[in-house]
Amino acid sequence: MCLGLITFWYLIAVPSFNKSEMEEFSGTYEIQTVEKGKEKTNSELNLFEYGTYKFKGKENVGIAKSGTWKTGGIDGQFEFYDKNGNLIEYASQFGGNGNEKIIFNLYESNEIRFIKIRNQ
Repeated sequence: MCLGLITFWYLIAVPSFNKSEMEEFSGTYEIQTVEKGKEKTNSELNLFEYGTYKFKGKENVGIAKSGTWKTGGIDGQFEFYDKNGNLIEYASQFGGNGNEKIIFNLYESNEIRFIKIRNQ
């Protein structure tokens, strides 16, 4: 019985949660970086629900201009990969139901926030 529950959890439940989270967080995000009391918004991150992303802007976020992303990383964080499949960055997600936020460098002084501006 325990083996059946473990199998169900990792083969059905977890992938289902991750898929619904990718659908919820897919969309276009605008960067809002707070530096020395000034807020600037000049970059975009497009997350697609099938697991790819495109980044437009000059900000040093630590991700490539395009690559793949997935949910379910360490502590539920999002993982961002370059075109070669190398893990390059983690991001924390917050909100839901139209109020989604993705934050890079959450516990550092150079925190970078993306606020969802529209769905895909």
